Amino acid sequence: MSEIWKQAITRDNFPVLILKGNTVVGKARWSAAADGLTSMRIIEGEALAWVEKMAAEHGQGVMQAKHFTPRYYDFTGEYAQRLDPGWEFMDEAFGETRAVSEFALNYGMVPAAFKDVEGYRSKFSQPERAEG
Repeated sequence: MSEIWKQAITRDNFPVLILKGNTVVGKARWSAAADGLTSMRIIEGEALAWVEKMAAEHGQGVMQAKHFTPRYYDFTGEYAQRLDPGWEFMDEAFGETRAVSEFALNYGMVPAAFKDVEGYRSKFSQPERAEG
């Protein structure tokens, strides 16, 4: 598959993995999207604990955690820093993370930067064939 068609976030009904380095630190569902950015509602893992802490410290309590949604670039999966003031705590928690659609990762339909993440091309029983 040509690299031009591969993107990190595919906006389907499958979970999105939140990564720190090449390690999964949480799962999310996309909640809103515009202009090549997708906001993520964190649903489990260590990243959920980060969001719940943010909600307790900067919101109206843990029940507001669903409103603290980190944003990622669709094609690269890199975290998109918030430019408006007052969101530095979000950048601090998620600044070194990236996101990738779990389904697309399992079939290798993501940028090559994700090839070392556990689960990459795991749905294939044979190695990738050389293009040419």
